[in-house]
Amino acid sequence: MLSFIPGAFPGTAVFFGASFAFWPTVIALVVGACLGWASGILGERIQKAVDGRATPPPEAADPVTPAA
Repeated sequence: MLSFIPGAFPGTAVFFGASFAFWPTVIALVVGACLGWASGILGERIQKAVDGRATPPPEAADPVTPAA
């Protein structure tokens, strides 16, 4: 849902920094979108590598029973 954000930040910065020029803004939006896509793919791969460790997740503790 928020995949547009990596392209929106550099696009906005370039838009105002380049005196409202159209083509530098378009280029920044495309580059930002590509970097956002690459960041998402790399993040998934890193998460899979972290989750794939040999140590199992900790066991759930027994729930506390209330006194009767």
